[in-house]
Amino acid sequence: MASFDTASKKQTISEETMQHPPIVEYVAPQAHEKGFQEGIEQGIQEGKRKHILEILTLQLGDDAAQNFKASIESIDDLQRLEVLFHAALRAKHEDEFRQTINETRE
Repeated sequence: MASFDTASKKQTISEETMQHPPIVEYVAPQAHEKGFQEGIEQGIQEGKRKHILEILTLQLGDDAAQNFKASIESIDDLQRLEVLFHAALRAKHEDEFRQTINETRE
């Protein structure tokens, strides 16, 4: 009978641990918050990229915007995107904007 109780206790502990592992209770809120923050940042970056391309389309035309699309979509640095956003607002020629892209490279 004692061996049955031991086996039963092991099974109960195992089931409880599987349902609510202690590490998950500790790490999950932190991981959730980090993922949430990263998601927000990615959303801001994506919005900034979209606005840069829209401004370039208005300022320089669709062909110019398409010429810069791959470069802009590869940028993950929010500060650099902000600089390019303002450069797009001021750009009168493709070369002006291209120069800013080159100057802000990491």
